Amino acid sequence: MEHPPRKPERPKLCDCPKCVRSSDDGKGKILPPRTYRNHAKHREEAAQARHDAFFERFGPPSVPSSSSANVARRRRRPGQKNNSTTSGPSTGQENAIGRSFSPVDDSMDFQQPLTPPNDPIQRAPSPLDDPISFQCDPGPLDDLLDDELSSPFDPPADEDSEDEDDEVMSHPAREDSEDEDMGRQGVPRLPNSFQIEYDLWSVPDEENPLDDENAGGIPANNSDDNGNAAHNSSPQPTIPMLILANDMIENIKTARLEDDLPDKMLARLRSPPNEPVALDPITETSMGIFNALVSGSERKYNAVRHVLSLHRPTPTILDSYHVVKRKIEQVTGVMQISTQMCINSCIAYTGPLKDLDKCPKCGIDRYKENPKTKKLEPQQQFYTIPLGPQIQALWRTPEGADRMRYRNRKTEEIIQEFDRSKRIPQIEDVFHGTEYLDAHRSKKIGPNDVMLMFSIDGAQLYRDKESDCWFAIWVILNLSPELRYKKKYVLPACFVPGPNKPDNMESFLLPSFRHVSALQKEGLRVYDGHQQSYIISRPFFAFGTADTPALPVLRGSVGHHGNSGCRQSCGMPGRHKPNKPTYYPAVLQPRNYTIAKCNHDDFDIRKLGPPDCAVYQTNLKKVLVSANKTRYAANRLSTGIVRPSICLGFQPDLTIPVPRCFTLDLMHLISLNIPQHIVSIWRNTSEIKIDYEQGAKPDFIVLDDENVWQRHGKQVVSTHHYLPASFDRLPRDPAKKINSGYKAIEWLNYFWVLGPALFWVVLPRTLWMHYCKLVSGIRLLHQRVITDEDLRRAHQYLNEWELEFEVFYYQRQVSRLHLVRPCVHAVLHAARETVRCGPLNLLAQWVLENLIGNLGREVHQHSNPFMNLSQRGLLRAQIIALNSVVPDLDPEPPLPRGAQPIGDGYVLLTAHDKKFHTIIDEKELSALSQFFEKHDKPGHQRIINGKYSLKRWARLSLPNGQIARCAWKEIENNLSRISRNVKFQLDGFTYFAEVQYFFRVKIGEESDSDSDSDSNSEDSGWYNLAMVSVYSDAIQNHLDDSFGTLRVVEYEGKGLLEVIDAKSICAVVAMVPFILTEQEKTIPAICEHYSRCFFVGEKPFLDFTSTTGPLQQECSAEIQTT
Repeated sequence: MEHPPRKPERPKLCDCPKCVRSSDDGKGKILPPRTYRNHAKHREEAAQARHDAFFERFGPPSVPSSSSANVARRRRRPGQKNNSTTSGPSTGQENAIGRSFSPVDDSMDFQQPLTPPNDPIQRAPSPLDDPISFQCDPGPLDDLLDDELSSPFDPPADEDSEDEDDEVMSHPAREDSEDEDMGRQGVPRLPNSFQIEYDLWSVPDEENPLDDENAGGIPANNSDDNGNAAHNSSPQPTIPMLILANDMIENIKTARLEDDLPDKMLARLRSPPNEPVALDPITETSMGIFNALVSGSERKYNAVRHVLSLHRPTPTILDSYHVVKRKIEQVTGVMQISTQMCINSCIAYTGPLKDLDKCPKCGIDRYKENPKTKKLEPQQQFYTIPLGPQIQALWRTPEGADRMRYRNRKTEEIIQEFDRSKRIPQIEDVFHGTEYLDAHRSKKIGPNDVMLMFSIDGAQLYRDKESDCWFAIWVILNLSPELRYKKKYVLPACFVPGPNKPDNMESFLLPSFRHVSALQKEGLRVYDGHQQSYIISRPFFAFGTADTPALPVLRGSVGHHGNSGCRQSCGMPGRHKPNKPTYYPAVLQPRNYTIAKCNHDDFDIRKLGPPDCAVYQTNLKKVLVSANKTRYAANRLSTGIVRPSICLGFQPDLTIPVPRCFTLDLMHLISLNIPQHIVSIWRNTSEIKIDYEQGAKPDFIVLDDENVWQRHGKQVVSTHHYLPASFDRLPRDPAKKINSGYKAIEWLNYFWVLGPALFWVVLPRTLWMHYCKLVSGIRLLHQRVITDEDLRRAHQYLNEWELEFEVFYYQRQVSRLHLVRPCVHAVLHAARETVRCGPLNLLAQWVLENLIGNLGREVHQHSNPFMNLSQRGLLRAQIIALNSVVPDLDPEPPLPRGAQPIGDGYVLLTAHDKKFHTIIDEKELSALSQFFEKHDKPGHQRIINGKYSLKRWARLSLPNGQIARCAWKEIENNLSRISRNVKFQLDGFTYFAEVQYFFRVKIGEESDSDSDSDSNSEDSGWYNLAMVSVYSDAIQNHLDDSFGTLRVVEYEGKGLLEVIDAKSICAVVAMVPFILTEQEKTIPAICEHYSRCFFVGEKPFLDFTSTTGPLQQECSAEIQTT
């Protein structure tokens, strides 16, 4: 069989220096293939010239360019960690200054302990127009878990430690031999009348209320405060690493849309369609099925397509899988930008690195030759999904535009409330924070602008092999909190493949940030479907969030083990152990401590304030003008700044300035770092164990005995039956699973919900009360709506807890300095950051962690998982845009069959009686009679001959998403998790009760109809009620000693029956049997007293109960009288 003749190779355009010089247009000459290949030498010379110019500006490479040598270095030996995946503090010059372009000589060792400055930066809170003063105890302190001394080219910490404060030192030796009993000398108290000036909201003058008309009369932040002027006049650095960082920032600032987008995408972006999407029936059906099967595989879609093609008599021929994808891309305009990167994930060829042909870090070639076509192809690419088309899709329909206007409506509500009461009584969204209100007041953010939160994190796709991948997303804060964190509204930004961690993450973020910066300058033309007109919208960069390893990438700062490692740049210096490199943010000075520049007196935490842009710019200039390696190291140590933040590249008038755009990550801090650290102290299992063989055992080591620990684990498991299904994952036995991937939600339920009762039986009373103070403060800040009073109490509790922690645990002993980890220090910023940024749980990493989970589950091509993940991310962005422009493809799910909406987000759910149920129980009839006397006086006449008939309902769906059940069906079905205990409001007070059943009655007229489904609200006379058994009032001594966290109540059964409005139910709670100590179990009187007692567990993120009413006391008095 003869092969067809080979097609002649097409001429190619040669861009070597020789052909460029001799061509007319300066773009090279078209040469036949053989001549093109013969010019390889000239192209290599050009590449070498680019490399030489690059290294002349940024310094020589830190490793040989030999690819084989690089591969040998990267191959991990048994028992030896690779530098690119090492956690903990930096180990040597390469980690401390810059692994790619080292500005220092090899003799410089930055792991030697460096001393802090003589005068640590201390700063009072920024001045206000009319400051609001909170009366409380100690002021705030420092911030969260940052990284160690990381360089801009260093990878983040190892994945095993990204969610905790890593302890690097593994030597348990005690440097301090002082007696531990000498440590507890009482907590140093600050004046009770100390006033903390909260920047709660910038209060304008009477003549200048907080609205758009008069905002111009209010002086906006000056250039020094917002960092604009200081940045514009920043000095030019001389150290190569800082030059590269500055060049990247300038590359972002000067970005243009036409520089990065292909012509087709650019034309669509600047001229978006303004008409509803018209789809023919076949295309609409194809897209609908594609949308329904989007999380599945191509095979599933083809199977459905095949079945429909067999339909008789008229087969339906759907579009093919690839045709549907192409049409979705055309309809939405969402496409990806591919950018070349080093195959070892060292750098991306962007910005100042775009012209390189070899990686300056590892020396691997940028391109490889295709053996078949003999063409040069990129070794590896990563993908960026531009934000502009995704935002345009959200505005395009009337419904979408209305959702995007939520920010305007909420701002107007806040302004009206402020005009009415001259205060903002509660914080429930980011728009209540001072950062947003200041931006609105100064008109930095307009009514059509889109407020953004950027979030980045890394994860392993596979548990048991190296498969690091980095995810970045945009969260649209214009949407309401009920929508913005849902899967269908979280916009992918970029995906950085592994398996190694990037050495220069900024180069991978450059395409996303350049695109946003270009949109800020030019403006994004969008079609407002509600106004039926084009508007100009600009993206406003509000917050950049990340966990511990990733935040220094955005901030350009040292890690959390540095001297100035505070996440909020509070300026509090650390202290380190003798001959150890790790700094700890201890407020109290250790005894007999003589380390120079670490032995400052007890730090006055009242002098700490929020992030200060003027101080940041001053410190940044100090770092940039460093004349040599030694001065740079000293400046970095004193300021905590490694390099300029990449976020300085955004347009200064459309961003919250650095460092104020960074806040706490409440997810990792509260759900992982603090619980893990404190439990490890109680178990004495941290990497540096406390050695007490020569002295008394510290009273805080209570779970080190294996029998006690195993018994504690069984107590945790015994609570499972009493936790409602809405509490999500049950906490597993910590004695067996605490080191086996204990999830964040498990830590939340274990440490913050069940903890006050579980640790009551193991901790000494003083330490238990100290722990409860922390729980109370965190619960107050974890609420969905946070009041003025809650903020004050939380701030006071958390500041007292930190000082007492140092007194009770650290005890001024140098050997215990490691117990004061950054997460302990971080809680001091929580209340202040809530005032500044809004509820911190709305800015936490939950949304990104959820996206990582559900996108990771969609990866099924395990031979090339990173490419598969990138394609799934692009598809996710396209489907979000498709559902926005064609909402009919994504209808809201219908209510379950038989459901009965009763208004305000409440829905009665089956099962329910099909026939009337006759009530004959005297106590139930008495409760009904009392209700009718109060609401419908003739109603008691319906109780005839000691009977009353009604139809019961089994479940009630609440507006917060929880489902309340009832004893009628739960006991009958013997469900494994109890969900019938609820919290409800009555006359302004909070109560707890067990629901017996739900029912509906018609007030004002006799009703003997067999159906009540023809009416959905009280407007037609229907009352939606619940028969509940109210729990007694809380035992006061437990409530007081635990700062409101341990609420122990007694179950009264039918002795406290009450009929309540079903809509008064706020939440489903857990009622867990109260746990007694081993000693108490031996006393019959105590066992009898607590036999019917339960403690209340409330789901995190909901409102924390702080007050109760007199109903229980009145009912209890009635029972005692009877």
